[in-house]
Amino acid sequence: MGKTEVDGLLLKEARFINLSLHYLEHVIICLNKKMKGENVHVPYRNSLMTMILKDSLGGNSKTRMVATISAEKDDIEESISTCKFAMRVALINNSLLKNESVDPLLIIQKLKKENEELKAEIAFLKGDRKKYKFVITKSLEGKTALDQEDIEECKKIVEGYISNNDPSAKIVLSNIT
Repeated sequence: MGKTEVDGLLLKEARFINLSLHYLEHVIICLNKKMKGENVHVPYRNSLMTMILKDSLGGNSKTRMVATISAEKDDIEESISTCKFAMRVALINNSLLKNESVDPLLIIQKLKKENEELKAEIAFLKGDRKKYKFVITKSLEGKTALDQEDIEECKKIVEGYISNNDPSAKIVLSNIT
């Protein structure tokens, strides 16, 4: 019998709980050392509890720790020990990253589209309006209204777009504020 005055199965369970808490504390200490730049192994595999909590303790997640203490005079040592443990846990900083996987085909498709738009803009700026006639790159910065030349150019581009049978034809507007 220990200070809890239990025996048998309850004592055996209490020992396993205390052993798991011991291993948890060891992991916390190693994580704190690692954060200070020391090259230490973090022993997550010492207990099932630390293996389960691996991502929460030193991984990629937000973690909250709740420490319960007692105000009773007889429990003061345990309460102080719990507070010290909570302070060590509070020193751990996880680096959070958004868990996101992007389909490479979508990235390729997006980059190809951007590439075509940039080619169209270059062609337009060089004067090759036949090849990429659906691109408007003229800057309207500082203008409060379109002048007649701008209106005529927009009409031509829209009419060309409407009469085009190509389903991939686009009107790309850029540099317009």
